[in-house]
Amino acid sequence: MGRYKKILAAIDGSESSMHALQESFKFATNEKCWITVTSVVPPYVGDLDMVGVRDVIVPCENPVKRP
Repeated sequence: MGRYKKILAAIDGSESSMHALQESFKFATNEKCWITVTSVVPPYVGDLDMVGVRDVIVPCENPVKRP
């Protein structure tokens, strides 16, 4: 096992972030560690009433319960 145990890679869809993601995969493989990838997007500033969601925080805090 290498020096690192976990790596976090954030991508935003840009060419440079995708290149960084490829490099982080190589690095994680060499270090034999975990990698977590997260996608970063700007906040939605439109009218949520048009899509049927009035308060986006409520569904995030209380996800749908599955049987």
